[in-house]
Amino acid sequence: STQSTWDFAMHTYHGIDEQQDFFHSQLACSMNVDCPKWLDWLHGGLQFQVEHHLIPRLPRHNLRYAMDKYIKPMCKKYRVRYHSYNFIESNRIVLETLKSTAMLSRTWKTQDGTNNLNIKSK
Repeated sequence: STQSTWDFAMHTYHGIDEQQDFFHSQLACSMNVDCPKWLDWLHGGLQFQVEHHLIPRLPRHNLRYAMDKYIKPMCKKYRVRYHSYNFIESNRIVLETLKSTAMLSRTWKTQDGTNNLNIKSK
């Protein structure tokens, strides 16, 4: 399975959370890119990350159907947030997340007192 760039913008899974089941954890860690049906061929199914994570073996030509018929209605029924953004907004979210992660990584230290840039701390 190809990793989608859009997955990087969502919450990161850090192990088993007994309060959160598979369905909820996949919805918290995935987002879709909302686009018209005629653009599905261009994205190759990567715009349906929520459905792909919930039903990974479902062929990509059935992902939109699963979204409309099953996943979105289930989210609405159980009041679970469904993350879907237009192309520009989803890329803005990804870039913001990458920037904040890069800035945070500058503060990480290794056991020998260097940070991730191999600069000795004082």
